[in-house]
Amino acid sequence: MIETTHYIVDTPSQKMGGVYYTPPLAAEAMVSWALRSESDRVLEPCFGSGVFLDTIKQIAESKGFHCIQTYGVELMGEASNMAVATHLLDAEQAILGDFLAVDPFPVDVVIGNPPYVRLRSLPPEQEKRALEVTSR
Repeated sequence: MIETTHYIVDTPSQKMGGVYYTPPLAAEAMVSWALRSESDRVLEPCFGSGVFLDTIKQIAESKGFHCIQTYGVELMGEASNMAVATHLLDAEQAILGDFLAVDPFPVDVVIGNPPYVRLRSLPPEQEKRALEVTSR
């Protein structure tokens, strides 16, 4: 078990699901580079502990960007609830579910650390969806 900024994660079971946590310094470098405009619409497709969401908020404030719209998709209900409760995301911008199953919507930036899981380790329906989405 490890403790993230906002909650505890059972690392063995999360690792089986492909969950790896991004160091804050790496998130800071990526977000600093990716945020270009005050009107950016940002998507974090697997936000987990919220390191990118928190960094997006901090970098946007430091750049004086007050209109950044951040959307996040997450499979874990606890993580999604945490992001809303700690004001990393507005409730209407927190999407609980598989980002491969989310209807596409326009964004300017997609940033995050995707799950790293072998295709053969996925349940059959998720494997099928992953292959369909990546073949487009």
